[in-house]
Amino acid sequence: MNLSRIIKTPLLRLLAAVMALSVALPSMAQTQSEDLHEALVVTLRNGSTDIYFLSERPEVVFNGAVCRIESSELSADYQMAEVEKTEFKLEKRGGISDVEASGFGIDLTDPTKAVVSGMEPGSWVRLYSIDGSVVASVNAGGDGQAVIELEALSPAVYIILTQSNKTFKLYKK
Repeated sequence: MNLSRIIKTPLLRLLAAVMALSVALPSMAQTQSEDLHEALVVTLRNGSTDIYFLSERPEVVFNGAVCRIESSELSADYQMAEVEKTEFKLEKRGGISDVEASGFGIDLTDPTKAVVSGMEPGSWVRLYSIDGSVVASVNAGGDGQAVIELEALSPAVYIILTQSNKTFKLYKK
């Protein structure tokens, strides 16, 4: 069978062009959007935000006034009265690098502590459990750093919230 003869027919040329375009478009879209992924974003009244990436196929279950959202990366129970809004939007994975670029940063190289830097001296940092309870509260020193001790914490997901409304997710194993 002669391929050059088959490709010359208009229908097959159109099909070949569509196939080539379908291969090129996803890679073009990926370079334009960089690391943006579709996500369910839950914003609580206390200002903290949880992000569930749709690629993780989060499961949402309502039981009265409580909403449970569970994915392979994060799971939490939300009192509906504490939820300010939920929305679907494009989000970047690994938001800590974005925060570091804006002057804030978190150092987790020592597994016994989290060091939050780039803060106003004297401003507070709070560590919340996933149910919204305050686990620890510390103030930044004169160097703009706050140290949160992690050694006594049980394995779980925690949220670090700064007075300037920056949030970090902390996964303690």
